[in-house]
Amino acid sequence: MRYRKIIIPAALVLIVTLLSFLPSLKNNFTNWDDDIYVIHNPLIRDLSLGKAAAIFTKTQMGFYIPLVQLSFAVEYLFFGLNPAAYHATNFLLHLLNCLLVFALFFLLTADHRISFIVSLLFGIHPLHVESVAWVSERKDLLYSFFFFLASIFYIAYLKNKAAKYYILAFLAFVLSLLSKPAAILFPFIMLLFDFFCGVNPGKKKEPFVNKLPFFVLAGIFLLIAIKTSAGIIHREPEFYFLDNIFVASHGILFYIYKTAVPLWLSCLYPYPLKSGGMLPAVFLVAPLLLFCLALAVLISLKYTKKIAFGAIFFILSILPSLQLIPSTPAIAADRYTYVPLVGLFY
Repeated sequence: MRYRKIIIPAALVLIVTLLSFLPSLKNNFTNWDDDIYVIHNPLIRDLSLGKAAAIFTKTQMGFYIPLVQLSFAVEYLFFGLNPAAYHATNFLLHLLNCLLVFALFFLLTADHRISFIVSLLFGIHPLHVESVAWVSERKDLLYSFFFFLASIFYIAYLKNKAAKYYILAFLAFVLSLLSKPAAILFPFIMLLFDFFCGVNPGKKKEPFVNKLPFFVLAGIFLLIAIKTSAGIIHREPEFYFLDNIFVASHGILFYIYKTAVPLWLSCLYPYPLKSGGMLPAVFLVAPLLLFCLALAVLISLKYTKKIAFGAIFFILSILPSLQLIPSTPAIAADRYTYVPLVGLFY
């Protein structure tokens, strides 16, 4: 009976998600980077020792994502350029991520109903279509798989202090970093898990010392990301750092709104036009609205830390995509929400 409470809702999540995304298996490649990452990518043409070494020493479009490249190479070896195979892998990874989200929140809450709701919303939310149905966004799926896995192992370590779980969390973190640079924020998520699970640092240094290897590795990959992406920084004409703060503040509110009302989604959300050197009013009021939301979250700590946990998880994981340092000609993108939305869903 105990296992039925877990297995049945988890199975329902898989079934509903499977039915929702089944049409993606019929998709073809797109001209949204699929030509660069897959169709015309020489690095994936064979799995010889030399090519495998090149995969782990070269970047693609300014990103160091060797595990993603390696997954494409394996698919090319067996299936050539049959798009169905690549979509099937994305589809499978998404289903596995749904299960990991279910397991993660069951570990955190011991409540199968909460786990069901969070993982179901994660599985079928329209904002996640871009990450699943677009082959090149294997980055999101693969980094998230290891990100959630690292989270599960770390929480297991917090609960029983078994060294094997700590080691497994670190290994999963390494694989997540090798899939997408966004994983560098995982050490901060670990601190958030400490907060949620009631770890009290007190006078002991252990809660900080055990994060040190994670922070060191994150720092190394941050330097790699800065070096490899230096040539692809996007500079919007007449936009300055202060403008970027308004854009980033608006971005947080934009993602929250699109989560609640996932209508009029687009593959491109362009920068706004300035009038008289000023941004539109909706951007100018964004920091004030964001401050009010932050204040509400702070007040909620008097009663529960659950709201703060979900909000901080969302903010931390969406932070690299907020265009404080512009990297694309868009103020937002649906695919950036793949991991962060679990915080809002919770």
